[in-house]
Amino acid sequence: MLYETLSQPLIILAILFSGIASSILFDLGSLVMYFCNKNKIVKQIVYFLCVIASAIILYFVNLSVNYGRFRIYILLVFAVGFAISRFTLGKLWTKLLDKWYNGIKEFKKKLRRNNESRGEK
Repeated sequence: MLYETLSQPLIILAILFSGIASSILFDLGSLVMYFCNKNKIVKQIVYFLCVIASAIILYFVNLSVNYGRFRIYILLVFAVGFAISRFTLGKLWTKLLDKWYNGIKEFKKKLRRNNESRGEK
């Protein structure tokens, strides 16, 4: 026999977690876009790099747990993990980023007011 017996729950769990990891990678990409003032060119470059990195993650996880056998359920489980993470963790992450961003903007406004009241530029 060429391959040992594969554990399907282990394969599904590993592919699901790789989808979640890829979603977190896209969340980090959105963090980079926040710091670049949502520039369209940076957005396309970041999305391109995230897609390539996600494909590499899926390829190596599939290669290590499923010996490279590529079937349609691999894509479905990956997409489910990605979607679950984007709709749950992604929403929480964006709310947290908005809160931090608004807090930083308010802090900058207070600093400007203090500097203007002292007569500094």
